Amino acid sequence: PPLFDWVIENLIKNALDAMQGAGSINFTIAQQSDKVTITIADSGKGIPKHEIAKVFDPGFTTKKRGWGLGLTLTKRIIEYYHKGS
Repeated sequence: PPLFDWVIENLIKNALDAMQGAGSINFTIAQQSDKVTITIADSGKGIPKHEIAKVFDPGFTTKKRGWGLGLTLTKRIIEYYHKGS
């Protein structure tokens, strides 16, 4: 679970960054059969449509600071360690 904890923490930090100090974060957890879906949504400005396809690419970032690895690692942890998507 430490890696899963890091995934959730990273997604929350990204949501907080996107809101730039104001807004809300909504969490939804749903279970259907043997699968669990966790949704984290924020009220930030969002990512431009032309950049959505790149958000999981190593090195891609919309931030002034950062390495662009957070979402890449998040996706890999979910897919490889937790067999999710």
